[in-house]
Amino acid sequence: MPNYYFGLKPEFKGKKENITYKSIQNPYYDLMMKKRYDFSFSDYKKISYMYCNFTYEDIELILQEFKLHTCLQFEENLRTLKDIGINFFESKNGKNNVKLSRSKDEATNLTLTEEVYTDRFALRFFIAKALGLMPEIQRIDRDLELNIFNDKIQDSFIEEYEKSTYYYSYLFETDFDFKSAAMPNYYFGLKPEFKEKKENITYKSIQNPYYDLMMKKRYDFSFSDYKKISYMYCNFTYEDNVCLNDGYYYEKIPFYCTCPSGYSGQYCQNVGYTYSSCGYPTVINATSTPQQMKLEYARENCIIKIKASKSWRKVQITALKLECQHFCKYRRRLDFIEIKYRDDKSVKGISLFTNQFKRIELPALSDEVIILYLFRGQDHPPKFTFEYKEVNPPEVIWESKI
Repeated sequence: MPNYYFGLKPEFKGKKENITYKSIQNPYYDLMMKKRYDFSFSDYKKISYMYCNFTYEDIELILQEFKLHTCLQFEENLRTLKDIGINFFESKNGKNNVKLSRSKDEATNLTLTEEVYTDRFALRFFIAKALGLMPEIQRIDRDLELNIFNDKIQDSFIEEYEKSTYYYSYLFETDFDFKSAAMPNYYFGLKPEFKEKKENITYKSIQNPYYDLMMKKRYDFSFSDYKKISYMYCNFTYEDNVCLNDGYYYEKIPFYCTCPSGYSGQYCQNVGYTYSSCGYPTVINATSTPQQMKLEYARENCIIKIKASKSWRKVQITALKLECQHFCKYRRRLDFIEIKYRDDKSVKGISLFTNQFKRIELPALSDEVIILYLFRGQDHPPKFTFEYKEVNPPEVIWESKI
């Protein structure tokens, strides 16, 4: 399959629509054409892998999750692979390298340092790259989300932080995902001299400390990762895709969509789950007049959608107060309070249940916001107060190139 600019007339190369074709299922097939140059795994849903002995448990923990969320299955191989598959080698020169497969007769090779192999966050980042996911820290819109400290990054890692100079079309369909496996942890590539200092980080989120705390949780791939991988590698029938609210079709569960948190139903058409009623309407309409809401329910989970009056207007949420009877402990496996304020509901929302809570005004990015308050069965649920209103969309503050 030739790339999208194959045979393009010279006079069109400097224009925005500098393509010779576009897929009906734009942007996802276009994503694949722009990102990968290697041979696709799509005809080999059972993928072999060979690993370094001292890391096999972490590699297996990461890879075995794919069969639960995608069509891909990984199986161990004790010998170095010569054909399609993934080899995990140990670097001898202190550098990390991902060499992608370009044919049926060639494996993808990950040559990684012991430092990476013993850090599950870093390991999953390079596995994500091997599968074709674009690193979140390289997105052209990353400066709206992060402050990057280049002076603290090792030379061998600096290319991992290089920002893209192009805003590819598929990014219009995806939002920044802090929980993506393609998002390295905040100490990724940190220079040794900074490791014992207080500010021992290579970047900080604009919404600090919330996303920074989220980076310390879990080691698996995110919902949006599995969704993208399903688009890229599985027999996804786009023509028959009726999944709503950024859900995706999972062929192992026929006729049902896999839904992001906050949604349920055969097509992800419903807000909430079973046992998710807390006295408020499921859907609330925002106006330009700010309204406050306080959640303090233990009997049922509370999941609410707040909508703007018009699709071009945006909902803005300001988290005002979190009152806990006991210590607000940030849990590893569950986000008790989550706000999904981005357009793409498949990405992880911001988690606000923490003893480091402080008032925060979230960016107004979507005409629909989902609030999740998940304290069903808890003896002493906190009181969470927030304000909502509708506003005009913010201006884009960065330039893009196509």
